[in-house]
Amino acid sequence: MFHRTASAAASGIAALGLLIVAAPAVGGELEDRYHAGLLERGLFGVAEGASLRTLRDPLSTPTAEQTAAVRLAAALAEHARYTDGPERDALLARAAEALADVRQRHPELPAVRTDLAHALLDAADALRRGRDALPELRPTREQTDAAGAALRAVDARLEALHTTLEDRRRDLTRGRSRDVEPLTAEELVDLTERAALALAELRLIRAELTPEQRPRQSLSESAEAFALPIRRVDSAAKRSVLLADSRRLSVDSRGAAEALAGVAGPRGDAAVAASLRLRLDTAGPGEAAARVATLRGDERTPTVLGPETEFVAAVALARLAAEARAAERGDLADRLLARLRRDADRAVAVHGGPWAARAARIADLAGRAAGLPPAVAAAVERADALEAAGAPDAPAARLAAARLALAAGVAPDVLLPLIERAATASRDDMVELLSEALTDAEPSAGAASAHLQLCSLLAERFERRPTPAAHRALADALNDHRARFAAFPTAAAATWRLARHEEVRDQRSQALPLYRELLDDPVRGPAAAAGLARCYEGILTWLSEQETEARATGEPTIALARRRQRTERRAAAVEELVPLVAASLDADAKADAPPLVAAARVELQLRTARVLLDGDEPTAALMPADADVADRLLTAVRAAAGPRTKDDPRAAFWRAAHREATARGAVTAARRGRFAEAARLAAAVPDDAAALLTISAGWEDAARSPSGGTAPPAFAAARSALAERLLSLSLSDDERRTVRVRGAAALLDRGEPTAAATELLAVLEAGHDPQIAELAAQAVAASRSPEVAAAALAAWRQAEAAETDGSAGWLTARARRIAGLHAAGRTDEAARLLAVTRLLHPGLPQADPAARRRFAALGRALGEPTGVARGLPPGDARRPAPPRW
Repeated sequence: MFHRTASAAASGIAALGLLIVAAPAVGGELEDRYHAGLLERGLFGVAEGASLRTLRDPLSTPTAEQTAAVRLAAALAEHARYTDGPERDALLARAAEALADVRQRHPELPAVRTDLAHALLDAADALRRGRDALPELRPTREQTDAAGAALRAVDARLEALHTTLEDRRRDLTRGRSRDVEPLTAEELVDLTERAALALAELRLIRAELTPEQRPRQSLSESAEAFALPIRRVDSAAKRSVLLADSRRLSVDSRGAAEALAGVAGPRGDAAVAASLRLRLDTAGPGEAAARVATLRGDERTPTVLGPETEFVAAVALARLAAEARAAERGDLADRLLARLRRDADRAVAVHGGPWAARAARIADLAGRAAGLPPAVAAAVERADALEAAGAPDAPAARLAAARLALAAGVAPDVLLPLIERAATASRDDMVELLSEALTDAEPSAGAASAHLQLCSLLAERFERRPTPAAHRALADALNDHRARFAAFPTAAAATWRLARHEEVRDQRSQALPLYRELLDDPVRGPAAAAGLARCYEGILTWLSEQETEARATGEPTIALARRRQRTERRAAAVEELVPLVAASLDADAKADAPPLVAAARVELQLRTARVLLDGDEPTAALMPADADVADRLLTAVRAAAGPRTKDDPRAAFWRAAHREATARGAVTAARRGRFAEAARLAAAVPDDAAALLTISAGWEDAARSPSGGTAPPAFAAARSALAERLLSLSLSDDERRTVRVRGAAALLDRGEPTAAATELLAVLEAGHDPQIAELAAQAVAASRSPEVAAAALAAWRQAEAAETDGSAGWLTARARRIAGLHAAGRTDEAARLLAVTRLLHPGLPQADPAARRRFAALGRALGEPTGVARGLPPGDARRPAPPRW
C-alpha cells in the first residue's frame, strides 16, 4: 500500500468522495462532512468502522443501513485509490458487495441511491484507467482503447441515471408525482448534481484522450454543460476546476482563468494543478517550470506539492528538457532531467498513490534520451511525442531514431532498446538494424532479448514466405543464439522455437533432440515432452503412409523396409515416452497443475496412448503390457479433461481430448474382451462422427479377432446400435457405405442374416466391391431364403460385369450367380449357365483350387440325382441343396 498525506487525500476525495452522495440525509449534512473529513485525513479504517457498526447494529433503520453501505463503499473505494493490483481489486469488490447486499436486504428503499453509488464506484475505476492512459504517459494503443471503452460504458450508465433523476425532480416540482415519489426535492437535486459532477469529470478525461480537435471540443463543451448548473456549496471548488479544464480544452484561456478565480479560500491540489496546466498550455513549459519553482520555494528545502500538481510539474520539466535538447543545450537538459527525477522520487516517497506514480513514469520516459547525442535524443523525443499522439508516422520516426543512433555509434546497451521500441516499423528494416547492431555486441541480458527479437522477425519472414533461404536464415539465427547466449534464459526460448520450426517443416527427426534438451526446463518441460510424443506419432504415421504407397505401386521391398523402420521407431518411441508419461501421471496425482501444464501433460498421455495402440489402425496383436499402459493413460486423460470441458478457457481442447480418450477407451476395452465396458464408454461419447467412426472401426476388428474370447450377442447388438447412431449423423458417401456394411455385419453376428443380406445387397447396388460381395454371399447363404437368393442375382450379375472375363473374381461372381439361380428354384437356368461357362472357359479345370472345388460342387448339385448316384431307389432320388457360397 502506498503511504499518503492529507494533501493526497484532499485531491482524491474530489473524485471518489462522490460516493457519499447517494446517502439519504440520515444524521444530516454534519455527518456527511464528518465522513468526508475522515477520508481527507486518510483515516480509512475509522470511516469503514463507523459504517460497519451501523450495518451490524440490529436497531439501525433500513434507511440508516443504506446510508452506511454507501459511505462504506466510498471509504473502500477511496482506500483502493492508494493500493495496487489484487489489494485494490479486493477493496473495490467489497465496496460493490456492500451496495448489493443492502439493496437485496431492503428492496423497499429507493434503488436509485445504490444504483448511483455503484455507477460512481465504476466511474472512479474508469477515471483511474483514463488518467493512466493520458498522452503524456505514452500508453500503448491497447491501454488507450481499453480506457476509452471503460469511460464510455460508465458515461452511458451515469447519463441514463442523470436523465432519470432530472425527470423525477421535474415531475415532483410540478406536482405530478407528489404522492408516489419517495425522495424529497432536495434529495433529488443532490443526487442529480452528484451525477452531473461525475459526468463532467468523465467527459474531461475522454477529451484529454481524444487527439482530434472537433470531438475533443464537443466533449469539453459537454463537460462544461454538466458542471455549470451545480450549486452545492461543498462542490464549488470542484465545479470551478472542471469549468477551468473544460474551457482550457476548448481553447478559452480567459474563461478558464475566470473559473479558477472563483475558487474561494486557499486553493487545493486540484485547483493548483488546473492552474499549472493552463499556464503550460498557454505560456509554455518555461513559464510553467518557473511557476513550479515559485511554488516550491527554497531550493535547498523545496516544498512538496500536491500529488496531481507534482504530475503536472513533471510534465512541464520533461517538455522543457526536450526543448533544451532540441536546441543542443545538453547540459541544461541533463540538469532539468536530474531535477525531474529528484522531484518525482520525492513525490513517490511522500505521497505515493497514482499521481506520484505517473510523475515517476514521466521521469522514466524523459530519462530515455539522457546520454544520447543531441540529434539522436531529439529524434527519440520526436518519436515519443508522435507515439503519444497516436500519429500514424510514429513507427517510421522510431525507426529513424534507431538508425540515427546506430550511425552515431551509440553503445549497444542503449542502442538495442531503441531498436526494439521500433518493432512496429518495417520488418525487413528491423532485421537489418538488429543484425548490424548485434554483430559485435557482448553477451548480456539486453543483447539476448534483442537477438531473440531478431529471431522472431526472421520467423515471421519465414511464415510469410517459407523459402529455403528464409529457413536457413532463421535456423542459423536460432543456433547462433543457442551458442552465444547459452548462459541466458532466452537460450531455452530459442531451442523451443527451433524445435517448433523443424516440426512445422515436417523435419520431426531433427526436432526430437531439441525437445529432449528442454525436458528438464521448469517452464517448457511438459510442452517439450508433448512435442516428443507429437513428433514420434508424426514419424510413425508417415512411415505407415509410405508403406501403403509402396504396396500400392508394387514395390514390396520398399514396403518391407518401411515396415521395419516403423517397428524400430515405435519401439524407440515406447522406450522414451513411457517413462515420461509415468512421471506425468505421478505429477497429476500430487497437485493441480496450471492450465497450460495440465494441457501439455494430457497431450503427452493421449499421443503416447496412440503410439501404444499402434496409431489409428487398430490391430488384434496388441501386447498386454502396452494395452495396460494405454488403458491407464486413457483413464487419466478422461479424469483430467472431464472437469474442464465447460468453463475452462481451453474448453474446446479439453472436450476433444476427453472425446478421443473415451472413444479409444471403448476400442481398447473391446479388443481386450471387456465388451460391456466398451459399450458403456461408447455411450458416453457425444455425437461426433470422427470419434464414433474410430469406435466403429475398432469394434469391427475386435468382433473378428477378439482377444478376450468370443464376442457375446450383446456386443453385436451394441455394434448395430452404433451403426444406426452413425447413420443419423452427417457422413461422406464412403463413410456412410462403410457404416452400413459394418451394421450389416453386426446383424449377421446377431443371427439376422436376412436383414444383413438385404442391407448388403442394397449397398452393392451403388457399385461392386469384392469384400462387400463376399460378406453379402455369406449372409445370403445363411438366410436360406429363396427370395433373398433371387434378389442377390442382380448383385452377382453386376459383379460379373465389373470383373475381367475369366478372372478369379469373375469366376467367383459367376459361381454365386449359378448357385443363386439354383437356390431361387431356377435350376434349369442354373444348369444352362454352368454349361455355357464350361464351354466358353474350357481352361476352368486349370483354375485355382478354390474355383475348381466351387464349380465341382455346382456340377454335383446340378448333375445326376443323388439317389441314383448312390444306388438308391429311383423314387428316393432328389437334387441336393445348392452349395453355400
